Amino acid sequence: MSQNPFGAMLRDRRVARDLTLEALSEASGVSERGIGDIERGVSVAPQVRTVRLLADALQLRGAEREVFLHTARSVRQQRREVASTVMPTPLADFVGRIDELARLRSAVGDSGGAALLWGAPGIGKTSLALEAARLFADEGARVLFADLQGLDARPASPLAVIQAILGQVARPEQFVATDLGAAMRLWSEDTTRRHIVVLDNAGSEAQVRPLLANPGALVIVTSRRPLSGLERIHRLRIDPLAQSESEVLLASLAPTLNAGDPHTRELAQLCGRIPLALRVAGNRLATRPDWSAEDLLFRLRNADTRLDTLRAGDLEVKNAVDLSYELLSESARSLFGVCSLLDGSTFSADLPAAILQVSQRTAEHSLDELIELALVETSAGGRYRMHDLLRLYGRDRLDEALGSREVATLEKNKVSWLLQRTFEYGQLFEPDTQEAIPTERRAIEEEQPAARAWLVANAEHWLAALRAAHAAGLHADVLRVADSLHWFSDLWLKWGNWHTVFRLSVSSAVAIADRSEQARHLGYLSWADRMERWDLAQSLVHAEAALDAATSADDAEQIAWSHMYIAEVQTATGEQAEAQRHAHAAAELFERMRNKEGFPQALLTLSASKLFEAKFEEALIDAERAAAWVEDPATAPAHNIARHALVNARIGMASAALGTTQPETALAAAHAALQAAEELDLAQGAGLAHLRIGRAHRMNGDEESARAAFARAAETFAQIGDLRGETVARAELDPPLPEAD
Repeated sequence: MSQNPFGAMLRDRRVARDLTLEALSEASGVSERGIGDIERGVSVAPQVRTVRLLADALQLRGAEREVFLHTARSVRQQRREVASTVMPTPLADFVGRIDELARLRSAVGDSGGAALLWGAPGIGKTSLALEAARLFADEGARVLFADLQGLDARPASPLAVIQAILGQVARPEQFVATDLGAAMRLWSEDTTRRHIVVLDNAGSEAQVRPLLANPGALVIVTSRRPLSGLERIHRLRIDPLAQSESEVLLASLAPTLNAGDPHTRELAQLCGRIPLALRVAGNRLATRPDWSAEDLLFRLRNADTRLDTLRAGDLEVKNAVDLSYELLSESARSLFGVCSLLDGSTFSADLPAAILQVSQRTAEHSLDELIELALVETSAGGRYRMHDLLRLYGRDRLDEALGSREVATLEKNKVSWLLQRTFEYGQLFEPDTQEAIPTERRAIEEEQPAARAWLVANAEHWLAALRAAHAAGLHADVLRVADSLHWFSDLWLKWGNWHTVFRLSVSSAVAIADRSEQARHLGYLSWADRMERWDLAQSLVHAEAALDAATSADDAEQIAWSHMYIAEVQTATGEQAEAQRHAHAAAELFERMRNKEGFPQALLTLSASKLFEAKFEEALIDAERAAAWVEDPATAPAHNIARHALVNARIGMASAALGTTQPETALAAAHAALQAAEELDLAQGAGLAHLRIGRAHRMNGDEESARAAFARAAETFAQIGDLRGETVARAELDPPLPEAD
């Protein structure tokens, strides 16, 4: 019988399931010899992945699986607390990291100091540390190395670490020390030559601190943790390689690849630009001459099998992450798994907390634990980020820990919470909300900036949730959320995905065969066609379909809005007579209904159309009527809608004043529009205001001020991706020279 409790447990479980060594080997992928060595106690500390493969093959679940894994961990804890001094062979094909090496050189200089390279599993910390040591070493320097085994169940003790380093210096018999204080004293007094010390895989500050006692030594530490307790050390977080560096590394490993070609570019992206993953992919191609790059890409494109594909010999991405995952608490493991379900590139703690149905404080505590082990990293604005390969690993662990039904419940929690939060925040910008509770209008206005910030920051998440709801047939939810975002969409035009939102909502309206809802959302889609894509033909098709649906439903309000959407398109296409006919029809209906939002919109559409016909006086009257309507407390729409309308009204008034050669009046109106647009963070309106300001200055003969305004307009349009507006502004900035007589 084995003296190794895990070996005995493995044999008992195998026999209980009537499996031979050969059968278990075939089921698990672990060699017969490897299984036999574990059972006999020859192999006392099998790798984490090996243990998991055996547990899967034995079909262990629940408490029995936990006992199996815990026993394996306990055996590994019996390893001696030592620090290996076997230095890994520096990479002959080391690629990139020019910026990191320069920052490291700047931080530590040549006179000694300490630097910590920290980051995610497989990110290349050890390779970078060894390359830095090689580059920084002069003729009199010696590179000393110790693996601190910081992620092992029993990491090397601080005494073992410093003993390992002292044992590598000249005449080691002079540096025999059996207690930490004596060892630190000997190390601090050693000035026989300059030392560059690489402390690899640190798990705690205590392991590193004794080696900082020698002021003349240059100490380079690698860790998955930021080791926040260390003082007088320069920290450098190591990120994935640059795209170009990733492609060069792949090309150096696999002769069939060339940096810059599409296959190499996609391989680098699917590997997340993680050096370990890139090496695995490159080695797999190099050792399989019958494979093309497309063969490997075919395997990597499948997210479900990507991590299994990223394995070559003893190089494996999963193994690298296992070491960190094993150190997590159960709550952190749960949160890590939930983070793998998230759709956005960054996230805040409230989302995983809602999915798990725990407090945000509890989620933040678990996120701190994940950050400490580089499984999650912080991002701007108090948000978090998880690397794509870590996301795939987390999903594997989540599927392993929970059944498909429980994972589906978590997905449902995610979609439900996101849609509800999006609806609540979008509703704050809707006129009905503010009309229903007029006494709370100020409070609602104060909430709008935070609501806008959340909607913008979490757009990837709630858009994915909207898609999921549509796919699941939750059409009422899709319509409810899309409708709540209608007025907010005007405030965030530069997003560029409103067409997707309203295409989904139109589809949902069709699915439930509601003609009024079809009219409403076809109008929204027409707006997105025009404002986001400048697809005027399609915008007109959708606006006319909206009018047809509204008429068949006898929905007067939607009939009015449909007339206005048609008028806006025809104004842009130059059909001014038709545009004004539809705008008049909309204005009459809106005024009759006392529709606070629609009437000024229709007037402004009329004004814009008349400007194209050089009917400046009439255009000015319509714009002034719209401004008066929204400024009158009796007819004013919701505050955010009123301010938006005032921006457009004053831009219209400035245009009319320019048409009647009144530059000072135009300047006053355009500056008022600019101020309101900046208060709303309405870039489109700000760009249009700058254009009018430039034209007014040019009319006044102030060319310097005109060019400055046109430059600001071009810059503003460029920032939101409005190529049409930017082209107009740049044409005004550099007008063509008049032809010679």
